[in-house]
Amino acid sequence: MWKQRINICSVIWIISDIERVQGEKIQAKLLEESIKAFRAGTCTDIAMVITKSDKMNIKEYRRERKNKNYSVGNEHDAILERNQDVKNKKAVYLKKKLTEKLPPDSEVINKPKLIYTVSAREFWNPEHLSKEETEIPELREYLRTIYLKEKQKLVKDYMAEIWSMHRLAKNFGSMPQHEDQVFQKSGVKELILKDIDSLEKPLEKCFDDIQKPLRESVEDARKNYWNTVNKLLTVRKIHSSSF
Repeated sequence: MWKQRINICSVIWIISDIERVQGEKIQAKLLEESIKAFRAGTCTDIAMVITKSDKMNIKEYRRERKNKNYSVGNEHDAILERNQDVKNKKAVYLKKKLTEKLPPDSEVINKPKLIYTVSAREFWNPEHLSKEETEIPELREYLRTIYLKEKQKLVKDYMAEIWSMHRLAKNFGSMPQHEDQVFQKSGVKELILKDIDSLEKPLEKCFDDIQKPLRESVEDARKNYWNTVNKLLTVRKIHSSSF
């Protein structure tokens, strides 16, 4: 179901929380399908959004962190360090996959930022991170940029369609008349006259066939009229002489 939906998306975000972002197979599958949608031309932007980036077990993180050159002073520093490390690793992975599958001049490959680590809880109830450090404002600006980009594309498509129709109408109205065109003015007139000439004889025969019985009927009516008049006159003369 989601594979069908992903093919109609203009912007695709691969979302996962901070605890499952490492090694999650579904991310690889989503990225693969996202790249297919991008290559098909429907999708114009791909990004990864990592949520719940404030979740941190400071003791466990200190024990497992690889950078031992300096210690992490507090949870704030630990969260930022861990988030930046995750962003770096995922950005390398994402850019590598995009570079393998897409043309080198693709806009998505050259984006300054592909990964966002966000925390809604810290944004609304700050405890360890400032609002800017939650990356929610940055994500909002990213959304605004996408929205404006889509609107601009829509307007450009409309204007291109209108301009094409205008050009078509203008060119049609000023289309030069070539001598070899059938629909040249003189050619059309000659063609009509030729067709009329070819129809003249069949039409004359048709009218003759119609007029012949009409003429015969008129002659018969005249004869019958005079015969009737003569009979009436003869009868009147007979009656007059009897008196």
